[in-house]
Amino acid sequence: MSPARLAMVSVLQYAENLTDRQAAEAVRCRLDWKYCLGLELDDSGFDHSVLSEFRDRMAQEDRADRLLAVMVDQLVAAGLVKRRGAVRTDSTHVLAAVRKLNRAELVTETLRAALEQVALADEQWLAPLITADWADRYGRPAIYHRLPKGKAALEEYALQVGADGMRLLRAVFSDQAPPRLRGLPQVEILRRVWVQQY
Repeated sequence: MSPARLAMVSVLQYAENLTDRQAAEAVRCRLDWKYCLGLELDDSGFDHSVLSEFRDRMAQEDRADRLLAVMVDQLVAAGLVKRRGAVRTDSTHVLAAVRKLNRAELVTETLRAALEQVALADEQWLAPLITADWADRYGRPAIYHRLPKGKAALEEYALQVGADGMRLLRAVFSDQAPPRLRGLPQVEILRRVWVQQY
């Protein structure tokens, strides 16, 4: 693979906190990664050891710094960042944003994990419960760029996730649901997180 693609794989790997083996598997299997890397659907990927070799090469001399400089130049040329702009020294706004983001990711990922486990346990029971927009919200991991921007939009999103979770919990704990679904670990985690957050 080209160094540019390996650099992108490293960024995606860091963003999703994956091991080298998991990142290599994602390149092989995940459509979103193939799309991001510009790979054909039948591309077989690479051995996971390539990533550690790439990191070793990047650590030599000042290659990582040069790569970062090229990336910053490209971002400046595209108008996405300003060179030597004003930097805030107060971190309060950053901490507040991280806290909100973590809560939004927490509830989304908790519901997504519960949905996956319920689907594995009884997909036919779950199917009528799912609405069309659930695939958009819970089909992939909650990553920052996929969450709504702005306080009002993020709050509305979190309330929608809360309502979706309540709908799943009510259905799982109803008399019509198979009893084994109540005992699933991710359903119990969902119940506890919803008690805390909603």
